[in-house]
Amino acid sequence: MEPIVASLLELVRLRRPHAIICTHFLLLNLLAREKRKGRLEAPLYAVVTDYTGHIYWMDPYAADRDGAASRGEFIK
Repeated sequence: MEPIVASLLELVRLRRPHAIICTHFLLLNLLAREKRKGRLEAPLYAVVTDYTGHIYWMDPYAADRDGAASRGEFIK
């Protein structure tokens, strides 16, 4: 595991947030993997801030909730 990833996961474990809002797909996918392994309890919220959502946001098991600027954003 890369040192920056390990540091991020350690920070999340120490802070024990009530929820995590991800505005980038890499963070979402990393934390979703930890959640699937049972190492993260906080709900994950995905917020697409790009003009167009892309395939990396589309993992149906990654986020507990998701949102985008418009209703049709994920359809593109």
